[in-house]
Amino acid sequence: MAFRINHNRIALGHHLDDLVETLVMNMFHHGNISTMAPRVEFFEGKLAVLRPLATILEDETRAYAASQRFVDPACRCPGKMAFVRRDTKAFIEELEGLVPNVKQNLYRVLSR
Repeated sequence: MAFRINHNRIALGHHLDDLVETLVMNMFHHGNISTMAPRVEFFEGKLAVLRPLATILEDETRAYAASQRFVDPACRCPGKMAFVRRDTKAFIEELEGLVPNVKQNLYRVLSR
């Protein structure tokens, strides 16, 4: 679709919490250390998927969205994944009570 309308960039709204949750889910459920990349190129660089909010916390994006009166989008995770992501989010929130900045620290692990 992007090519048909002469666009070569697709920006998605994933934020730092999404990337960290994906990292933890992949570690626990699949045994690998990976997440969504802030920028991915396809078709020999002819198309790029960007996640410009990748370093911004969810709370910050929600506060900004509320200040601008944006509509809160529903989670689009399919079926079982919605529950896995919800439980992972709760687990990370518990960790934050023990380890301040755990989200930022986990994100930094991926940038090394």
